[in-house]
Amino acid sequence: MELTYRGVTHFYDPDTIEIHREEVTGRFRGQELNWRAVTSVALPEAILNLQFRGVPLRASQVEATSLQQVQPQLRTKSLHPLQQNFIDQVAELHRRNILLRLQQRLQAAKARGDDNLVQLLEAEQQQMA
Repeated sequence: MELTYRGVTHFYDPDTIEIHREEVTGRFRGQELNWRAVTSVALPEAILNLQFRGVPLRASQVEATSLQQVQPQLRTKSLHPLQQNFIDQVAELHRRNILLRLQQRLQAAKARGDDNLVQLLEAEQQQMA
């Protein structure tokens, strides 16, 4: 069969597939069931020499190659002193809020008499300090 795609003509010659029909019998909820099943013989994949933008495409396994350890070069944008001051203030406010909430949780745990939670919260408070 002759096919044309974007002006390029090629011939397509599909392989023939053997098809075997089988009668399959079964029972479902006490009823006899008969139906035909089609089985086919699997064909091996064709080996094609495909390329994409000059790079060969293969379906086979590719050997693993060792990669050199590359140290990332981090570039931090320098901030204006006012921006840095604002960021520092927000970070300090956030830290104070976390400590305040931790103290509230610690008081609630002591009021309930939960010694395990009190120990955990005190350890967390020491880490934050």
